Amino acid sequence: MRIGIKYCGGCNPKYDRVGALEKAKKELENHLFIYVKDEEIYDYIFVICGCHAICASHENIKFIKDKFILQSSKEMERAVEILKK
Repeated sequence: MRIGIKYCGGCNPKYDRVGALEKAKKELENHLFIYVKDEEIYDYIFVICGCHAICASHENIKFIKDKFILQSSKEMERAVEILKK
């Protein structure tokens, strides 16, 4: 599966966004993680936000299955569990 990655600007992070993603990559080693590009289509999207403002633009990112808006390491863990099934 192709997972598109979109980060927020990181102005007010409440958790280690990069560390959370690295942990997810280890647990989902059979998935391909790619930074999003406008012209690409992904199976899933991870919009990785550092806080609850959700400032990362993600409305125009194309995906087939689902989009996860992740505002904490716990939400990242839940997304990983969903994709493991």
